Amino acid sequence: IIPGYENLQAQISRMDQSVKDFAATPNQETLTNLRSNFIDAYVAWEKVSFLEFGPAFSQTLRAELNTFPTDNFSIDNAIQSGQFSLTGFSTQNRRGLPAIDYLLYGVGNTDTEILEKYTSAANANKRKEYLLAVSQLILTKVDLVYNQWRPESGNYGKSPERHNREICQRK
Repeated sequence: IIPGYENLQAQISRMDQSVKDFAATPNQETLTNLRSNFIDAYVAWEKVSFLEFGPAFSQTLRAELNTFPTDNFSIDNAIQSGQFSLTGFSTQNRRGLPAIDYLLYGVGNTDTEILEKYTSAANANKRKEYLLAVSQLILTKVDLVYNQWRPESGNYGKSPERHNREICQRK
């Protein structure tokens, strides 16, 4: 479990850095790099997504990272208005990896069209802000879950006897 979350955290961190690089300099090279890191992050997520207990359950990680279907109309409206709070149940289908998927692949038919959305389109800066916000939220949630599993911090995976004793003491 811990190596899986460690890999997820590393891949999400790489993806987040690629989002920052792309937002700073949207071009074919940074888009290609971001897409590659996005796919690696999604694959890492798929390897731990079934672990819906403990810290992942308490942080609602599956809902935060992988709610389908993505509401692309709400994403576009939020970008247009510049009002895109990403907290709360009603925004789950506007965030997570599926939202990033839409923002990297679904906003145009060609790479040139997609790059225009981040460079010369009327809402290019807002679109970059949205992409950055979604990526940062993903990274924050993954960091929380990973750190709760790590022996140095949350140590969720400690011995069952000790864990059960702590639960009984709380009651």
